[in-house]
This record gives sequence, C-alpha cells and structure tokens, in this order.
Amino acid sequence: MFDIKQLDTYREDNRLEAKKARGGLPHSLWETYSAFANTDGGLILIGANEQQDGTLIPTGLTEEEVRKMKKQFWRKSATTSSPTKKSIPSILTARSSLWSTSPVPSASAGPST
Repeated sequence: MFDIKQLDTYREDNRLEAKKARGGLPHSLWETYSAFANTDGGLILIGANEQQDGTLIPTGLTEEEVRKMKKQFWRKSATTSSPTKKSIPSILTARSSLWSTSPVPSASAGPST
C-alpha cells in the first residue's frame, strides 16, 4: 500500500515510476502504463519528481492541472485500451494529496469530475 506521507522514502523501481507532468500528461506515461499493464502492475505517480539522490518530491500540480490530466488520461485510455486496476496512475496535487481511482471505472464511463 502506498502512503503519501512516506513519499520521500520511496524510490523508482520496476513497480514505481514518477512523472513530473508539468504541462500535461507526459508521452512517456503510456510506455510505463503499458509496461505495468503487461507485468505485475505498478504505481505511476504523476506530479512527482525524482531528485538526484533518488528521493521523490511533489512538483506542485494545481487542482486545475490535475482536473485536465484526469480528463486527458480517461479520454486517451478509452480510445486505446481498458485501464486495468494494476496500471491506473496516481496524481499528486499541489497540496500533496493523492488522486487515484478505486474501484476502476469502465473506460467508456470515465471518471466523475
């Protein structure tokens, strides 16, 4: 289980990937999403930056940026594949709270915003 209060203790590995996401969902998100969906799954943290020492820190996404990325994620995932529970990204907001989807909605329904 991921605990946002322990963010600075986590490191990227084969089950955890951090994406800065300043300016929208990064194109590399979909490569990671696919890799996690085709393996044992993992956690994609959108709005986290890996520092040189390997620690992760929030990038300070605004609520508006998070709202837009949620819509962008569901729109894109609905046209490419059905998201699986093991590959849904999580988004860190400026307040360092964690957005995640559970239970996983159908791709056609999308998230409620």
